[in-house]
Amino acid sequence: MVRFFRRIALCGALGFASVTATQAVDVAVASALPSTTFEVSGPILTKYKSVGAGVVGDPIDEQYHTAPQTGLDGIWQEFEHGKIFYSEETGAHWVANGPVLDAYWDVCPFFCHGLPKSDLISGNHGSKILRLQFGGDIYWSAVTGAHAVSDAPLAKYVSLGPDRGTRSFLGLPAADTAPAVDGIGLISKFQWGVIAWSPETGAHEVHGAIRWKWQSLGGATGELGYPTSDEHPVVGGRQSNFENGFIFWDASTGSLSVVYR
Repeated sequence: MVRFFRRIALCGALGFASVTATQAVDVAVASALPSTTFEVSGPILTKYKSVGAGVVGDPIDEQYHTAPQTGLDGIWQEFEHGKIFYSEETGAHWVANGPVLDAYWDVCPFFCHGLPKSDLISGNHGSKILRLQFGGDIYWSAVTGAHAVSDAPLAKYVSLGPDRGTRSFLGLPAADTAPAVDGIGLISKFQWGVIAWSPETGAHEVHGAIRWKWQSLGGATGELGYPTSDEHPVVGGRQSNFENGFIFWDASTGSLSVVYR
C-alpha cells in the first residue's frame, strides 16, 4: 500500500510550545481529508512580507501565544524554513532553520532566555548570532558549534571586540555559560580564554599562558580565586590579578610567577 504523511500539531502538556508530528494515511483515503491552511496575520505577516515568502516558505502551523507560565506576552509561528517570533518588547524576528534555532529550543526550554530580539546576525569567523530578550546570545560557527553566553560574562565579552565580541582576542564561545564549581560564580569558555564572574569580583577575562597557569592551580575555586582584573601590561611583562594574588608573565623569558597575598 502506498502511503503519504500529513502533518498534525500537538500542544505541549504545559502549553509552552507546539510539538509537530506526522501521521501515516492511506492514499486511498487521502482525497477525503480536508486540506489544512494556516493564517498568517498581524506583526508576523508584516515580518513575513519583509523577509520574503521565497525565504520563509509557507506556514506549516498556526500562530501560538506563549503560555502564561512563561511570563512572556508573545506569539510565534513555524514556516517551512524557520520561525518568526514577535512581542511588543522585542519586535518581530525571523530565525531560519539550522543549528542556531535548534540550540535556541534545546538551551532555552520554555523561552527561559525570552524571545529573540534580533534576526540572525553575522559575526567574525563565519559565525552567526541570535540575541535574546533576557541578556543572552546564542553563538554558532562550524568550528565551535552553538553555545549560549549570558548575563555578566556576555556583557564583558561584547565589550572586548566588535561584532558582539567575535572579533576579540578570545575568539568564539566554546561552551555555554555555566555555574562555577563553587556554585557562586559563572564561567564562560571561549576558543582562547575564559571569562569568570562572581558577585564580589565582577566579570574579567583570563587568557594565554596566564590562563593555563591559573586553571592548573584550580581556577576560580583554587587558591588564587576569581580574577579581579583583565590581563594588563606591567613593567617587564603582563599580569592578571586574582582575589588572593596575581600571576605575572615575564616578557623577556616567557616564564610565569605566581604571587600569593
